[in-house]
Order: sequence, then structure tokens, then C-alpha cells
Amino acid sequence: MGSIAEHLKVAAYLAGSQQPGSTNNRDAVSAIEARLERAKLPEETTGISLTDLKARFALACLQCLKRVNDALLLTSTDGFDLGARDQKLLDTLLQITIYLGIYPSLEPNVGLPLSRRTRFPLLDIEGGTESGVNPQFLFYVTRDLASITCHGRTFLATTMVNKYLADLYAAQLQLAFSPEMPAMSMVFSGDQESLKSVNMRDYSRQMLDDTFARVSSLSSLEAFLSLLRAKPPPWFRAQCTRLLSQVVLRPTGIQTVFECFLPSTPVAGVLDTAQLQHVAQLISSVPKQVASIEEYYSIISPQLLELIEKVDATKPVFLAAIYVTVQMINKHPDFGKQYLLNPLIAPLLQFYRSDVSDRKANHSDQNLDLHGRVILADEESVQCAIDHIRQLLIGNEVSHTLMNALIPVIAPLYYIHDFATQSGSNVKVAVHTILLTFFRTAHADDALSALWRTVMDVPRQATSGIAAGDAGGVMLVANEEGRVTVDIDRLHELLDQINNEELIAEFFLKLLEVRGTQASDDADDEFNKIFVTELILVIMSRFGEAILKKPRQIIIFAKNALLSGEEEAVSMGLGLLSAVLGNEETALDPETRPVLDEILIILQAHSSHDTVEIREMAKELRILLVTRTSAFGSFDTEEPKSNSASILQDALKELQDDLIPVRAHGMHQLRSLILAHDPIVEEQISTITSLFLDQIADEDSFIYLNAVKGLSALTDVYPRATLASIAARYHQTTLNLDYRLRIGEALLQTIQRCGEVFGKYSAEILPPILRVMHDPAKELRASALSLLACVAETAPLALLPVLYQVMDYVRNLLVFEKNVEPRRGAIVTLLSLIRGLGENILATLPPDLVKEISKQLRITESTDADELTRVHARTALNDIREIVRGVTG
Repeated sequence: MGSIAEHLKVAAYLAGSQQPGSTNNRDAVSAIEARLERAKLPEETTGISLTDLKARFALACLQCLKRVNDALLLTSTDGFDLGARDQKLLDTLLQITIYLGIYPSLEPNVGLPLSRRTRFPLLDIEGGTESGVNPQFLFYVTRDLASITCHGRTFLATTMVNKYLADLYAAQLQLAFSPEMPAMSMVFSGDQESLKSVNMRDYSRQMLDDTFARVSSLSSLEAFLSLLRAKPPPWFRAQCTRLLSQVVLRPTGIQTVFECFLPSTPVAGVLDTAQLQHVAQLISSVPKQVASIEEYYSIISPQLLELIEKVDATKPVFLAAIYVTVQMINKHPDFGKQYLLNPLIAPLLQFYRSDVSDRKANHSDQNLDLHGRVILADEESVQCAIDHIRQLLIGNEVSHTLMNALIPVIAPLYYIHDFATQSGSNVKVAVHTILLTFFRTAHADDALSALWRTVMDVPRQATSGIAAGDAGGVMLVANEEGRVTVDIDRLHELLDQINNEELIAEFFLKLLEVRGTQASDDADDEFNKIFVTELILVIMSRFGEAILKKPRQIIIFAKNALLSGEEEAVSMGLGLLSAVLGNEETALDPETRPVLDEILIILQAHSSHDTVEIREMAKELRILLVTRTSAFGSFDTEEPKSNSASILQDALKELQDDLIPVRAHGMHQLRSLILAHDPIVEEQISTITSLFLDQIADEDSFIYLNAVKGLSALTDVYPRATLASIAARYHQTTLNLDYRLRIGEALLQTIQRCGEVFGKYSAEILPPILRVMHDPAKELRASALSLLACVAETAPLALLPVLYQVMDYVRNLLVFEKNVEPRRGAIVTLLSLIRGLGENILATLPPDLVKEISKQLRITESTDADELTRVHARTALNDIREIVRGVTG
């Protein structure tokens, strides 16, 4: 078999000198033949012609790699202790094998573009190869490279996975699934195995499955994504998508997706919204190979739950898991609640268990508290459930689907908050935040339903009890008494803090309605009647006329008063109706019409009341009511502008709130007005722009991301009115560094969305960017260069008026700048400009400028101290050469 040293010597013969440069075609052919002769490797029988020089050279390199790998597998070393020169030598042979053995046989747009590879002038010789695809040759090369990749963890196997996995997958997918591949049965013979009449397509599929099973999920995911960027044919895209879905379905698939798409250390500790949305869309899309939506949720949910429960809350993976969880609940609420939300809040749902107080005998002492009560949910699990709910609320935009699903836990949270208020438990602040957020942002119907359930329904049913935990938290225990009680003073203190007048008004009116229908002599109903009456009186005394400021609420209140049967209440109801209906300026809501129809019937009954005053007033009100309900315009709604003004006012009020989700909801309301092209936005454009710009400075990432989205909406709808003021803050030196970087991110999103039409707004954005390029802070200089790079790639023609200025800056920066980040940014800017102009670069830029760019790239490639900067310069040079070669032929 030979030693590793002998095989490396052969590898050196084959690799020779591969430095870029011009090579005479005749000399190149002679050089390759000489290398093959010197290597003295036996020719393999693969169905290729002996005149196919490139194929013979590829097979020789492959044979040498196989021998090296076999030798590594038989020794104690894995190859990572080889010298740098030897490792580079083996990497060169891998590149030659793939360059000559795989890519000549791949279909158009299958695999990675050759422009992204290291070019070997020696291999670009004319002739020396047979035209057309050789499936048998492609199969042989792919098979042996897959064997190296999948068997053992040698240096060669690791290099294949880290650098050339996409190439291997491209070949395997073509052999296995391409409609153009012929059906072939192949026979292979060798020293180690014998294959008789093997179907090439079936064997290739098995080979692909083996590779996919052995390679890490992250490596496969990155490889398939890079292949999809080349705009492959439909059959290839379908197979890549199928395999991507299989990655997600693996036990750690979700974490793999997060690691691939999300940065490990986000800029300013903030995850990009677009990235989160893209990841959420990918994960929430049900693959075709899964039988049903429910089955998919049952597979994916345990992964998300494990990340939420085990990963540190400050890590990007945790934040992404929270975001995706809410999006999946939004997309399929029933399955999202069953498989995601309920497991997270399960400890709090133990609050409704009433069948455990008589089962102490079945529990060990470890499941009993100091008073002998069964522990239904321990202190740690209750704390985790509270934390999970808080994170779901503050880590996403307001989700009314989530709010609706949280209704069952509002009652347990309320009574935990009530207990914590009395005992000083450490869960009070977190629970208080959840309750305020829910009742301020949930839909009116959901908020009323949760409040009514908490205050009126739950106290009438058996529930668990709440007890203090050893660490200052709370736990749920079996309740001997079976019921909780409502402290009215603490309830109204919380309602004061919620500060939702509409909710309180609706709750109050429902109390009145219930109070008017209570007529049972049952003891429990009598107690409930006293409780409702006390609630009504306290609400009236605490909130006064604020709960009756809307005509509809006054009318409903009046209707309940008329139904009470008590003379004083009836007189009060008639007086309220007279005041509302007698005012011609009062606009009546169309939803009030059914209530007024009921009042007509009630007034008919009171027209024969024993009291003269009530009887006469009831008759007059019937006439007035008929007149108002039949008159034209009696139910006119408010003008749209007035409604918009109300929304704007509410949004401005929410922006002043201390709670993060409430402020985010305010920004969401403003953004909705912007996207709706509401006239009031144009009137208040300066104020709204300033509000979003101020919110960008917020330390909380959720608020900051919503502010960026608001600014993006403004620049989309009102670019002329907003871009100048936003860009002005970017170069304002009195502002702090982090704030200006965030403004830069908002400008970046604007440039990306403008695309080719950016030129229309370049006068507002480019001047501030050019100023910031000279800022003392290296971070800002790098930020400005990234913006220029984005402009160069999306709308390069917009840079033409300032191109010489940009080139002077880039040249000086590359010569004098000591910090590596700005130098990298300068080279990326040139690379983006080259790629943005593409084949038009020669027709668009003056020849002297193209020469200057090429010269500067060559200098940077050979002299810059930073490796990544040199790589970018080399890539840009290769792109220019490809463009010149394509234009000149």
C-alpha cells in the first residue's frame, strides 16, 4: 500500500506549481503528461478515452487521494498533524479532482459557479477532453469522493465536508434525479469490492442518503442553501428543498436552522427582524413529506420547547425560538396551543384541578407541603411558566391569537398576583407586567372575557390553592376550601393601573345587566348579588363618569336601569336617555340600534307606570326615540379623519407607557396608519418621524426593531418627506455611536427595498453617507462603507456622480487605515460595485478608472495584512477578469 510519505510525494508530482499566470497550451499538455508519467499510477478502467487528458489527470489525483486517505485510516493519525504544506497539497488535489472530474459533467446552473473557485491556468488548456457529459465518469468520481467523505474522520473527509460538500451534493443529486441522466446499469471491479449490474440512479440515491445521514445537519443545510442561490432547474430545487425539510425534521433541526441563519453575536445585541421572519416562515411551512399539520407540530414542538426551557434567555437562539413559537401559534392556533403553548403554561393550568385534595394517600411526602397539602405545581415550575408567558409577550409584536389562547391562565395569574401583593412574593412584578400587558393590548372581547372569567366565574368553582415557596416564589397546592375569593379593593387598584376605560365600562355594563336579572332566592345567588352590587358601587365611586362617556354605554346603562323595576333607577334611566337623545349633535353608533329597539319596548311598558312623572316621560321619550331612529343620518358614523385622529391619540398615549409590549403596540398602530396612507399621517409627518427616531435609541431590542420597521414604512410611503431628516441624524456628531449605527441599519433597509429606483432618492441619502466616511469612529466608517456597498450592488449607477470621490477615499483608506474593519468595508464596496455593474462595467466606467480599480485590488491582494481583505480583493480581481474575458471572448 505504501506509506503516507510516499503518497504525499506522488501528490506533489501531480500538483506541481499551480500559481495563476499565463500558460502555453502545448506546454500545459506536456506538463500534465509529464506529471502523470512521473506519478506512475496505474490507469483505472472507467470508460474514458486514453486521449481524454483532463479526465486521466482527474482520476490520477483521485487515486492518489484515495491512497492517502486509506493510509490515514490505517494509522493512529487522522491527518490533522500533517504540515501546512502537505495539507495545502491535498486540498489542491481535491480542487483539481472536483474542477475536472465533476463540473464538466454538471448541467447548467447545477452546482456552484466556477467563478467562485480558484482558477488553475494549467487546467484551462484547450482540447484534451471529450465533449459532452460522461455519466459513468461522473459517477465514478462522485462515488469515490463520497467514500472519502463518509468513512472515517480524516483530514480529507473533514475538508470535503467543510469546503466541498456542496459540490458533492450537486453531483449526487444530478446522478440520482436529473431527467437528463440516462438509465444505466454499471459493473465495477476492484481490489476491495465487486459490483455487478448496479443501477446507477438507484445507487446514487443510496449514496446521497448515506452522505446526508453521516454529515452534520448544519453542514448539509449550508451546502443546500448555497446550491439554491445559483437559480438551479426546478427538479434540482425541489430535491434541495426536500432535503432542507428533512434537516428541520431531525432531532436538532430547529437549532441547526437558527445557527445557520442567525448571527451568534448580533449587532448591538439585536436580531434582524427580516432574518427572524425568514426563519419563522421556513420552520412554520409544513413539508410535503409530512402526513399532516398536526404531525409536523408534534415533531417540531419538542425542539422549540427544549430551546425555550434550556437555552439562556439572552442568547439569539432563545430569542428566535420565542419568536418562531408565537408565529406557529398564529399560523395554526389549535395545534400551536396544543403542542406549544399548553406545555409552557401547564403548571398554571393546575390551578383548575379540584380532584386532588382527597388523594394525599397516593402522594409521597416529597409531594406534600409543610401543611400536608398536595403540591400540584412546585415553585420552580410556576416561576418558569410565568417567565415563559412574559417572554412570549415581550419578544414579539402583539399577537391577538396568542392573547386569546392565554385567557385560561389570566385567572391563575390574577390570584397569584393577589397572593403576592399580600405576601411580598418575588413573582409579583413579572405577573403584574403580564396582566397589564394583556388587559391593555388584547382585543376588547378577549379582555372582557378574561376579566369576567377571573372575577365572576372562577370564584364559583373549585380550584387549587396558592402557597408561598421556600425561595420566595409561589406554588399551587390542593385547596381544602375549594374556592378563591376576590378582594374588591385590590381588584379596583389593579383596574386603576390597567387604565383601560373601555374595558372597565364594558365590565361595568355587564355587571349591571347581570344584576338586573338576578332574582333567585338561593343562598349562593344571594351572596353573588351582594358581591355584584358592591362591585357596581365601587366602580361608580372610583371611575365616575369616565365609564359612561360614550353614548352607547350611557344607553346600555339606561336600559339596565329601566329594567331594574326600582322607581329611582327608572327615573335616572329616563333622564339619561332624554339627555342623550335630546342632543342633536350626539352621533349614535349603528351597533346601538338593537339596544334602542329594546328600549322602545321597555318604554311602552313604562307608559302605563303608576307614577305620573315616569309615565309622561316614557311617552315623550318614545316619540323622541322613534324620531331619532327614523331620521336620515341618525346613525352616521364619525368621519374617517376623526377616527384616525383617535387612533393617533391612542398610539401617542401608548408610546408613553412603561410596559414594552404596550409601547410596541402604539408603534404598530402608527405603522398601520402609515401603510394605509391615512391623511392624518401626512399632516403629522414630522411628529411621527421624530417619534420613531427617538424610539430607535431605546435599549430594548423589541422597541428598537419596531422603530426600525416604522421608519421603513415611512420611507416606503413618504420618501421625500422623511429620508432627509432620517439621514441627517446619521451624520449628526452630537448623537452617540450606537444610535447612529442603528440609524445606519434603517437606511440600509431603505436602500435594499428601493433597489434600482434608489437613484430617485440618492440626493437625500448619499451626502450624509459620504460625510460619515470621514467620521473619527471606525465603526461608523465601516457602517458608511457597508451602505455604499449596498448602493453599489443594488443601484450602481447612482454612484456615478461621486465615483471618483469614493475611489480617492477607498485608495487612501487602504493605504493609511490601520483598523481592519474599514479596510474590509472598502474592498467589499469595490467588489459590490463590480458585481452591481457586471458586464456593463466597461461601458459605464471610464477605462482609467477600471485600470485604477484593478491596480488597487492587485496591491491589496498582495500586501494587505488581513487575510479576509486579501480574499475579497482576489475575488474582485477574478470577477473583473471574468467580465473582461466574457466581453472580449
